[in-house]
Amino acid sequence: GNGGGLHMTGPGTISITQSRINSNTASNEGGGLWNGSGTMTVSGCVIDSNIASGAAASNGGGGVYNFDGGTLNMDNTFVRNNLANGTAGSGGGLLTDSATTVTLTQCQFDMNAANRAGGAIEAINGTLNITGSNFVRNDVNGTAGVAAPGNGGAIHISGAVTTNITGGMFKQNAAAREGGALWAQSGGTMTVDGVAVDSNSAFGVGAAFGGGGVFVNGGTLNIVASSVTNNSSLGATANGGGVHVKSGTANIARSTISGNTSLADGGGVYNNSIVLMNAVTVANNTAIINGGGVANNSVTAPTIKNSIIAMNIGILTPDVSTASASFTSLGYNLVGVAGAGDITTTMGDVTGTLLAPANAGLNPLANNGGTTLTHSLTASSIARNSGDPADMFADQRGFAVFGPQRDKGAYEAQSAVGPVAPPQSRKANSAFGTDMEISIYPNPTTNGQFTISSAAFDGEPMSAQLIEVATGKVVQSFELTQQNNIVTVNNATRGMYIVKMKSATETYIQKLVIQ
Repeated sequence: GNGGGLHMTGPGTISITQSRINSNTASNEGGGLWNGSGTMTVSGCVIDSNIASGAAASNGGGGVYNFDGGTLNMDNTFVRNNLANGTAGSGGGLLTDSATTVTLTQCQFDMNAANRAGGAIEAINGTLNITGSNFVRNDVNGTAGVAAPGNGGAIHISGAVTTNITGGMFKQNAAAREGGALWAQSGGTMTVDGVAVDSNSAFGVGAAFGGGGVFVNGGTLNIVASSVTNNSSLGATANGGGVHVKSGTANIARSTISGNTSLADGGGVYNNSIVLMNAVTVANNTAIINGGGVANNSVTAPTIKNSIIAMNIGILTPDVSTASASFTSLGYNLVGVAGAGDITTTMGDVTGTLLAPANAGLNPLANNGGTTLTHSLTASSIARNSGDPADMFADQRGFAVFGPQRDKGAYEAQSAVGPVAPPQSRKANSAFGTDMEISIYPNPTTNGQFTISSAAFDGEPMSAQLIEVATGKVVQSFELTQQNNIVTVNNATRGMYIVKMKSATETYIQKLVIQ
């Protein structure tokens, strides 16, 4: 029951060009194509709506199955709507096993699904090289049948696999339990270079699950010059909206982690093992409990250098939290809010408190050049020219160090430094692309009262709303009529809120935590 469309058993050579492999079925493996120890080249093809129904964890490969040391080369090929629908079927688009080599160039994996693991790809052993390819709307979340357990919405690595992913994007993939986009395993090395991991979801319930964007279950994960944005860990008590490191080592460098959400800890990154970060920007992430930016639950201290962790939201701890070892600084970091014992500071570090957060001076996430999104620095940002002067490597976009020394974070400004803004003041995000200096303090507020202040308020009334993040409900409406406006909250419970302010021409957004 192998190879619904085409099956090659031995060491042959097959080239398939400008062809369609469509609506074939296999009761075991390789709904569309099955390659043994030979070399199969697929170029300019469409592999669509094939099904493999093998029930075991090593069965599947709805679109393609590669086995027994075989070599598979695919370029400019669409792999879409394929299913591995067996009880523990894996690799909706592709399953590769037994010391194989797979090279994918400029391919598109779209809406493939499996039950056990790897909505788009499951790799068990060998080498997997992916360049300039996109993975969109693949899932292990029920499309193929019943998730069992449903790990790695796009790519799942089960064993000793060397995985290199260069360029491309992972968007809107979903996992029933762990790793909305990517899932890495013990014994393997996964390198993600210049990749956008955006808007993926994991739905596992439990502290050991989650990882809306990436889940690390051992081995080594390298994230370089990439963006992990807008991913979600949506299961109760699950952790790691952007990245969840359960075991193994995660090296994150010259990358942006932004806009991710966890219903428990670690909106941006959750660590239960080893994390090392250099020149990383972690901002605008949200955790319902602890560590909106980075949460550590490991006895091994996370190591950070040249990084910005700021403007995140957590009900208890906004930017960093430590349930075990404190963060180890190698210097030149900016942490917006750090509690006592959260981080051991050293040369070049800047940290703030709940009452006086360190202002990172970040603009909204945007395309500022390069292939992935970044937070540029305002002209007055104190992160400019404040990184380690000995580190001269390029930023996330590939831009060289500008000025006397590098900037903190993943973005290197390419212009001269302006005047430094007041440390307690933050730029309000504007829906229309501009910004205004607005301070909301104290933030978090504990007595139901806070002040909204800005020198830009000119006496013209500005309408404002307090909106509950969890439900989107407008809790209170009020007007801002002067430079310093004291607001008393009437019926708001403890949690995270958005303060939405509207003038005649602009809409401004600020975050507020009520404790």
